[in-house]
Amino acid sequence: MNKSTQIPVLLLMFALLLAACGAPGGADLEGTSWRLVEIAGQPVMPDSGPTLGFEQGQAGGNGSCNGFGGEYQAAGGKLTFGPLMSTLMYCEDVMEQETAYLAALQDAAGYEIKDGILLILNVDGQVVLIFEPQ
Repeated sequence: MNKSTQIPVLLLMFALLLAACGAPGGADLEGTSWRLVEIAGQPVMPDSGPTLGFEQGQAGGNGSCNGFGGEYQAAGGKLTFGPLMSTLMYCEDVMEQETAYLAALQDAAGYEIKDGILLILNVDGQVVLIFEPQ
């Protein structure tokens, strides 16, 4: 192979490598922030403030009382979270909600964004969390 054909071939290989690696998370999630509005069909408690954001392969936010974070992977409608770490404060009245929220994140298997709303799905394809843009 001469030099005039090596450069285009190398550029093509580099482009394919970048496409295969991609971002650690779904391109439509990366850099977004959300406010949780519903857990398993129930509205969140008023003024409890659970959130979720996606940045550079990391997901994090406020669980209602504690901050949390960890790695995530998203591609082709699939979404999984690595182990989530959180602070360990106790806040009366919101701990049950926070526990349900973090458990739903850990059980996440997929996601959809419909009309600007983020839906997180479990392994059965059921919507378990609903978010609005923050």
